[in-house]
Amino acid sequence: MSLFDKPQTTLNPILWYTESKIPQLQFKDYVKNLLYKIYPKEKIAAMVFIGSNIGYQYSSTSDIDIHVEGIVNETYDIWHKIFKDFNDTPNYYPGTQHQINFFFTEYRAGPSDWENSLGAYDLINNRWLKKPIPPNIITEIAKRKE
Repeated sequence: MSLFDKPQTTLNPILWYTESKIPQLQFKDYVKNLLYKIYPKEKIAAMVFIGSNIGYQYSSTSDIDIHVEGIVNETYDIWHKIFKDFNDTPNYYPGTQHQINFFFTEYRAGPSDWENSLGAYDLINNRWLKKPIPPNIITEIAKRKE
């Protein structure tokens, strides 16, 4: 994503059911199964989809960024290299140019990394943590900056 990408009128239809604004089941299952190959399911506190594909300002090559929050006592030192090695080897969502990236964060009882993102969706509990900025608002903000 670039701040210069034109806002789309819908969420990415390859990843989202655009009317209901929930991730397509096929996409969710693919991402979960890919993650479970490198990280034990029982050690995941949260799996949060963030980045440009979470909202309206995406392109055909926008990455799919997933923050994986470990349970209590799972540390960054333990999982950083595994996630880095995964991300260094391109893994694309089938039939697309959307590279999937996983980022490990340690468990937090308070505010999490995605609170500062443009949008965030919890793939485990199927709920928006932060809804994306609508395309008309993105366009208005861009016009004000011109």
